[in-house]
Amino acid sequence: MKPIILIHISDPHIDANDNKNKSVRESFSMLEKFIEEKERTTDNRCIILITGDIGNNAKAEELNLFSKILEEHHIADRVIMVPGNHDSCRVGNEVGIITFDEESVRHYQTLQATLLNRCRQFIITAIDNEAKIDMISKPCDPFINGKFLFWNKKSKAKCTPRILEYHNHKIVFVLLDSNPQNVTLSINFAQGEIGKKQMKLVKDIATNPKYKGWIKIALLHHHPIYNNYFLKLQDADEFLKIIWDTFSVVCFGHKHAANIWSSHDGFLTSAPSHQNNRYMYLYSISPDNTITQSGTNLT
Repeated sequence: MKPIILIHISDPHIDANDNKNKSVRESFSMLEKFIEEKERTTDNRCIILITGDIGNNAKAEELNLFSKILEEHHIADRVIMVPGNHDSCRVGNEVGIITFDEESVRHYQTLQATLLNRCRQFIITAIDNEAKIDMISKPCDPFINGKFLFWNKKSKAKCTPRILEYHNHKIVFVLLDSNPQNVTLSINFAQGEIGKKQMKLVKDIATNPKYKGWIKIALLHHHPIYNNYFLKLQDADEFLKIIWDTFSVVCFGHKHAANIWSSHDGFLTSAPSHQNNRYMYLYSISPDNTITQSGTNLT
């Protein structure tokens, strides 16, 4: 069993016009070189955590370019990601109009699941060939208390949190969709919400005796501490109460700013936009499940 380094980045905002992606392509090139050097000089193996806004305007073309960039830099087998608000809907040209793109959401969910499965295989082949790993999807009804996601009312798409259980290493990844549950106007397009069903899922993992002694890691896009009206996570207080004493790592982005907080049992990190800020957070997990945190700039 190899030691693991989790690399937390966020918000690459890939544009459908690849001519506008020079900076983010340079960032992923630097990331590839960092991983190559780290794995060449140490026994560590790296996994990349990306907390949303892969694209810029909820277009399948953006996700296709993102996939191409991952493949070009030989890191597509080690990505775990969650959706951001820019991955699910577009703000229309008219004031107050929000456009949900169901095809793009389904495309995102398919890519997320594909990359997660590839990461599972990477763990088995490169980290622990005896690994027992379960992947669980938990589609949620998008209707909450009579309100609906900023997905349109007729959509058959579901909010789909995912769980990755790595039994040998006693690590559980909880991948949340924190996109807003009640957005109606572009003024609150960037707000988020965990929602009752996902919150119950987080609480179940936090309190389930099955996960006693496990490293619990949560990924979401929206910032649970930054209480700006336009960007706030509406049920942040409830979420923080659940994870504060139970989760070792909570990763998010959205604000495009680097910051770190120490919780009772671990760390919370807000990663900047990988498009133009190359600071990233690192979580090193040893074979005996000791976890340490650090940060670095890609140069």
